[in-house]
Amino acid sequence: MWVWRLKLKDIVALPAPALREHVESKAGRRVAELASALERQPLDADDWSELDDAVFDLYELDDADRIVVRDGLFRASWQWNAGREGSVAPAGVDDLRHYAEAFLGTMDAWLSASNRRRMRAEIYDLASDAPHRVIRFVLEDRPGPSVVNVVAPDGPLRAVLARIGDRTEVRITEELVGLRDLRVHGRDEVSIIKPAAHRHWLGVCGLEDADAVVRDSAHGARRTW
Repeated sequence: MWVWRLKLKDIVALPAPALREHVESKAGRRVAELASALERQPLDADDWSELDDAVFDLYELDDADRIVVRDGLFRASWQWNAGREGSVAPAGVDDLRHYAEAFLGTMDAWLSASNRRRMRAEIYDLASDAPHRVIRFVLEDRPGPSVVNVVAPDGPLRAVLARIGDRTEVRITEELVGLRDLRVHGRDEVSIIKPAAHRHWLGVCGLEDADAVVRDSAHGARRTW
């Protein structure tokens, strides 16, 4: 993902499915169809996405693997101006929802063992020019899949951070002076606070942060950063 030039040896080193075995599979036939269409006419964004999904099916990648591949490609684009500009653009609600769904996918795997609890994600719909974004994850005593809600903040970012700080006894605004992002643990909840730039709210970041929260919980952390 990070090399400037892709060489033949790099292509040879790529893991490939058994082509003879998969060429007649549903995913294999779909890949061949889309590749043939690419030779005849330009593809739009939806076509490229469909081709990606067909290749993912061929490699039998799960949801987490697909997030890693897609976001890895986006991270690689930071070597060029367009990619760098996209990485620092303010994250919108859709970006935060994608992050939250990836985060919850990891947490659901842990919670499914007992099937007694779930998590609820609360995305604070802050002003687009706010310097940070905030998502609160709440552990609920009820079964079922986790949910993602977009909530209207009762006041500006400063007020949102103050309420989280009151619940968790953490002086959040002071901590943010020297730290880029925070995981603030409370009773049956954790709030993720990061800069607004899109690069901090990728799906792969949700996977990484969920792993970190599980690790925090295993060590009995009340608040970490």
